[in-house]
Parts: sequence; structure tokens; C-alpha cells
Amino acid sequence: MTVLVIRPDSWNLPLLLHVGGAMALVASVTVAAVALIQGWRTGAPSSAALKRFGARTLLYAAIPSFLVMRIAAEWILSREHLSNSNAAWIGDGFLAGDAGGLVLLIATIVANVAVRRDPDSGLGKLAKVGAGLSVVLIALYVFAVWAMTTKPS
Repeated sequence: MTVLVIRPDSWNLPLLLHVGGAMALVASVTVAAVALIQGWRTGAPSSAALKRFGARTLLYAAIPSFLVMRIAAEWILSREHLSNSNAAWIGDGFLAGDAGGLVLLIATIVANVAVRRDPDSGLGKLAKVGAGLSVVLIALYVFAVWAMTTKPS
């Protein structure tokens, strides 16, 4: 027997903001990771511009997207009355959100310090750390997307 469940209209905006913020977050971290890795791999003068673009993408796109995603996650959680739920997918989402937020903050600081200290070369080692942390974030967010869509018990 199939049960049809329709969401109340009051859930639409917070859910849209949560999913949209998460999509923008994954996209901006991916763009930043590609720019930082490409800037690290090329020795051309344009590598400094790529590192600067990657660092600024983390700062101006990923951080605001994270805030939208995280605030809307709390909003939709309270709307659905799941605040005290023990569902595994909610715990996985909190794990990815909270740990990912900390790693995102560290990656943003490291990448922007690398660019600020030496704008022409981007301090290779710090830029590599920012790129590596961005790749770790992508893996963490892919896990979160899987957990949110499949909802394992």
C-alpha cells in the first residue's frame, strides 16, 4: 500500500533555502578547489590570479552559502518537529554541517592568508593546504548529499 504524503506549504521556503544553500555551497567549494589546485599546478604568472580567485570564492560564496544552508536547516528541522529525532540522516547532516563549517572556515582563512602574504605567488604551501581542505570538504559534502537523499536508518 502506497501512502501519499504532501508537505504543508509552510515547509516550502525553509526547505528551498536549505537545499539551495547546500547546492550553492557544494558548487562554490568545488569551484574554489579547482581554482586552487589549478593555480598550484601551473607555474605561469596566472597562477596567482587563480589562487586569489579560489580564496575569494571561499570567502564570498562558500561562507554565505554555508550560513544560508545551516540556518535554513535549523528552520526546516523546527518546522517538521524533528528537533528531538534520532534519525541517522539528521545526525549525519549535523556532522557534515558542523565539521564542514569548521573545515570551511580553516580553508578560507588559510587560502586568504596565502594570497595576502604574497599576492604574486600565493605562498605555495598554504595554498596547497587550502586546496587540500577544499577537496576534503567536497568529499564530506558528497557524503551529506547521499545521507540527505537516501535517508538511511
